[in-house]
Amino acid sequence: MSKLNELKRLLTVLCVGLALFSCVNEKKEIETVLALDEEHSIVKNGISLIPILNQVAEKQLKLKSDSQEGDMLKLEFEIDLEGDEELHYSINNGNVSIVKEELLELDLLEGNNVIFVCLSNSNGVSSSFWVKNYYIGDGEGSFEASQPHLFQNLITKEEGIVVDYQIMNESEDASVAMQIDSLSFTLAPNATYLLKRNTPLRLQLFDLDGEPIDGPFNDTGLIGLYEE
Repeated sequence: MSKLNELKRLLTVLCVGLALFSCVNEKKEIETVLALDEEHSIVKNGISLIPILNQVAEKQLKLKSDSQEGDMLKLEFEIDLEGDEELHYSINNGNVSIVKEELLELDLLEGNNVIFVCLSNSNGVSSSFWVKNYYIGDGEGSFEASQPHLFQNLITKEEGIVVDYQIMNESEDASVAMQIDSLSFTLAPNATYLLKRNTPLRLQLFDLDGEPIDGPFNDTGLIGLYEE
């Protein structure tokens, strides 16, 4: 009789475990679904720019350690990545790379290496970020950390391009515009969008008078993102 009771208890534990495992998987799947605010879409000439509702928690992105050997740089951040959180990073506002751990390994270039790292979710919506210049070669770096800088966090998904960015030393008077061919879209502050097509685009940072703000990273130039 006792063995039968033990078997029943074991089956109960297994069933509860399976139920919890199923709930965890379901929760993860829900978190990674792309939620769109279709009601506030911006549509011009058939091009749709749709706000993304998915948000990532605000966490401090703090550097734990960095070590450099020649042109190889290792960065470790003091942050616990949870759920669908990941780190996105780029060098000199170039192509965005993605890691799902707190340790980054980067190949540096001759001259300025302005490293931009942001906490993001798997949908490409970022929150906190970290920036530092690592200069390679003779002389000193030319990156001015006190000026405003626009860093793009553009990634491609099956649905299109996720248009995300962060502004370092942001001013209330600044605005960001996205250009596609002759079309211009003014982006809402602290918003991330889905561009429902895969086409080259350009991001620019403007002041209150609509003039471009000087800086090496305030105009991305034309960027083409394509699925591999």
